[in-house]
Amino acid sequence: MPSGLSTSQLRELGLKSTGKYVWRGPVELYGIFVELTQGAFSEHGFSKRRWNPDEKKSDVYIAPDYLWDDVHVEKRPAVIVSLGEIACQAYDGLAGAGKIGIDLKGEHGVEHHYCDTKTGSVIWRVVAESRGEALSISGEIFRYFNVFQDVICRDLCFTSFQVKQLNPLNIVKEARERLQGDVAASFAYEDSWTLVEDAPKVRIDVDVRVDGM
Repeated sequence: MPSGLSTSQLRELGLKSTGKYVWRGPVELYGIFVELTQGAFSEHGFSKRRWNPDEKKSDVYIAPDYLWDDVHVEKRPAVIVSLGEIACQAYDGLAGAGKIGIDLKGEHGVEHHYCDTKTGSVIWRVVAESRGEALSISGEIFRYFNVFQDVICRDLCFTSFQVKQLNPLNIVKEARERLQGDVAASFAYEDSWTLVEDAPKVRIDVDVRVDGM
C-alpha cells in the first residue's frame, strides 16, 4: 500500500521550482516526510542503522501512522510519522477566501485567483525495544532534521520548516510497555489556485433593415 507521493514524484509535478503552486494535501505531506525520514537512515544520515524497502533487510521500520500496526514485535525499532492539525490563513492575513486577483478573459469568462498559507506540524515517534535505543534513534532524527532544516525548506518550497522539540524518552503504559522518543517540527507553505467562471451565454438579436423597405 503506498504511503503517499514521493519527493521525486512531486518534483516531476514541478514542486522543486513551483512548489507553492502545487496543491499539497495530507497524502502529499505524508509522502514528503516519510521519504525524508528514509533519507535520515541512508548513507547521508547520522545513523549506523540503514532503512531498506525490504522489511527483512531493514534495520528500522518507517511508516506513516495510518499504516502502522503494532502487532508484530519484529517491527521494532520503528519510526512512525504523524501529521498534526493543518491550519489555513488567507494570504492577506485575514480569514476568508484569500482572493488575490481577477483576470477578465472576454468570451472565455473570468479567472479568480486565490492564495493562502497553511501551517502544520509533523511528529516522528520512535518505538524502541530499550531505553537506550529510543534515546539513540530519536537523537539521530533530531540531529538530521535540525541540520538540514534550511535545505528542506528551500528544496521542498516550504516558507518555513523548523525542528521544535525533542522528547528523548517517553514510557507509555499499555498492554505492553512501549518505549518511545518523540521529535516534533513545524512547517508552513503557500497554496494558490485559480477558479474559472464561464462567461454567460448572451443571445443577441440583430434587426436587419434595408433602406426603402
